[in-house]
Amino acid sequence: MELSLFYGNEDAYWWILCIERYSKETRISELAKMMVVALTMQGRSLQWRTFTTALLWRLNSKWQHLLQVLDEETKKDWGILEVC
Repeated sequence: MELSLFYGNEDAYWWILCIERYSKETRISELAKMMVVALTMQGRSLQWRTFTTALLWRLNSKWQHLLQVLDEETKKDWGILEVC
């Protein structure tokens, strides 16, 4: 099974599901899974705080009040739409 690199502009949720599937099929440890994640993250996805905030912001709008405020340019870069 082959994993794609994650640059930060792909669907983060789908990428995480692929990582989970890979780790189950290959039966790697949690430590090895973290190493795989570190090796496949490239570019702006390495900005971990922004990445995790943007991911949580997109996954569940109920959490937005708990997350750091993202400026408009960051929202645009990460493909985040305002929730009404």
